[in-house]
Amino acid sequence: MLRKIVAIILAVSLSACDPEIDANVLYLGDSLMVSAAGRIASINTANSRSALTMFEVLGGTAIEHSDYFAARLANVQSRVELDEVFISLGSNVYDKTKDPSQGIAEILNAISPNTRVCWIVPHSNVRNIRDSETYDATLEALKTASESGEWPNLTLLSLDEYAESNAISLVDSWLAPDGVHLSEAGISAWTTMLYAYQAE
Repeated sequence: MLRKIVAIILAVSLSACDPEIDANVLYLGDSLMVSAAGRIASINTANSRSALTMFEVLGGTAIEHSDYFAARLANVQSRVELDEVFISLGSNVYDKTKDPSQGIAEILNAISPNTRVCWIVPHSNVRNIRDSETYDATLEALKTASESGEWPNLTLLSLDEYAESNAISLVDSWLAPDGVHLSEAGISAWTTMLYAYQAE
């Protein structure tokens, strides 16, 4: 009896999933992306837009690891054509002597210009918890890259702006106790924000 119930639940769940693939999407980044990976995969499978979802994520990584990510991007794109790449890097900084704009450029140049790129900027509380100087430099470098015209396929997404548009306190409602990582509600909001961009 239990097996029948499980089978029925599985059948109902799968009936809402589209087996067709209409996009190849890569998610690349640090522990924020790691924490959201399960929910991202579920959303991409269960919603009307059925994407082949790939992850290149590793906790603790930073923009200064751009050579690694550029190489991985090259390897992925040698095997599959990417429609979209979502990037979450910038919350971790280890070498303050490095210019973040160089790492950002190396990563963006490794992605096909025909691929939509969405870079989720570090949320503002990272500045309060970690180093404000490097946070400001990272944010400025990302804005400069977005406005330069060199990467017209690049869009920046901000969890701060998304929280403000929903009249939500980012720190009180969407962040974990450490003030950097996302709470369960934050993961839900973060992935909803990404999916809304994908659906555009």
